[in-house]
Amino acid sequence: MTQADNPQSTAKSSTDASSHSAPSVESTASDSARLTQFQTEVGKLGITGGKANLERRYMRLGIFVAIVGLVLTVAAYFAADSSEDFQDQIDMVIFAIFGVGLIILGGIFMAVNSITRFLRYWLVRLIYEIREQTDRITDN
Repeated sequence: MTQADNPQSTAKSSTDASSHSAPSVESTASDSARLTQFQTEVGKLGITGGKANLERRYMRLGIFVAIVGLVLTVAAYFAADSSEDFQDQIDMVIFAIFGVGLIILGGIFMAVNSITRFLRYWLVRLIYEIREQTDRITDN
């Protein structure tokens, strides 16, 4: 005899399902109400979403600057190695130091962007968790 053939088991399973699904429906309704409230509050702030594109540009700029610095450093090394004149070697060492500075600057750009993205994520997550805790406290 299957579960569909037994009326007692279907009645029991339907009451179990309805008792378990009721809190999730309420939480879904409160979540959607909170979502619309959050979207309304963000809309009032008048914040544009163009910030992420600026961060991508800075990240690409950092990568580009680091690559240019690496190429400049390697080229200066080989130019200084092949030169016999001491004055030319000094000039190439200056270019190599400039290239190392570009590598460091590009690394700083990339690190700042990575840290900024992480801290933004962390802040949004913290706000979300604090709101959830507040809702739990006020609901009890």
